[in-house]
Amino acid sequence: MLRIAFPRLDLSRPFTRLLQDIIDNSPQAFSGTGDPNGSVVGNVGDLFINKNGSLGTSLWVKESGTGNTGWNAVQAGGLTATWGLISGTLSSQTDLQTALNAKEPTISAGTSGQYWRGDKTCQSLDNNAVFLGNVANVDQQNASNLTSGTVGTARLGTGTADSTTYLRGDNTWATVAGGSGNAVSVVCDFGASFTDKAQTIVTGEAWVTGTSVLNAEVLTNSGTDPDEMYLLGIRAVVSDIVPGDGFTITLYSEAEARGTYTVMVSGV
Repeated sequence: MLRIAFPRLDLSRPFTRLLQDIIDNSPQAFSGTGDPNGSVVGNVGDLFINKNGSLGTSLWVKESGTGNTGWNAVQAGGLTATWGLISGTLSSQTDLQTALNAKEPTISAGTSGQYWRGDKTCQSLDNNAVFLGNVANVDQQNASNLTSGTVGTARLGTGTADSTTYLRGDNTWATVAGGSGNAVSVVCDFGASFTDKAQTIVTGEAWVTGTSVLNAEVLTNSGTDPDEMYLLGIRAVVSDIVPGDGFTITLYSEAEARGTYTVMVSGV
């Protein structure tokens, strides 16, 4: 390694003393082969000439530290920093820190149904996001696009949709005529003594209307001989219909009967 030395001057003269101070405090030049980092100790401003260098590796400048690191090669057109040679703390690299401070922070992940809005937040992508707040987020035109879920009963027809109604061909929820919802079992009691008449008032049957056609049939009690029922000749009559509430059922027996009999009343 070659070190360029300057001759000592006569310091008894003011000018020569000043010149010597300049020489002592001036950058020094070193020479050798290869990269000076890790092998050449110098001060900031010193130069190193790589005798077997090539373009971009021949001239080195000591830019930081006081030991054998901090050497940077002078590239064609000027100095170029080499990654990995930054020493000290990040905060001391003021230009780098300023540049990093100007960058965006890490973007928090959203969902597949969101977008990155101008205020730097993840927001739901819906009709309001594209200024179509009055437009529903569903396809209202083609029912064939439905692949899952259910359609609201109000979309299918008018009227009340419940367990006692069905959707009629005219898109109306209607009561099933003569179905189990339009029938009731009524018990009529002739009493303990034989008599020709038994009557029961039925209430709480909302399916009864002013135009209902009611059919009453006397059932044969369990253990009763059907021939006995035939000989008693029990006949059921429905009267006093109250729409939305009920009716009166009366049993007649010319031969007279006693005890209780069940009558099945259905309406159309």
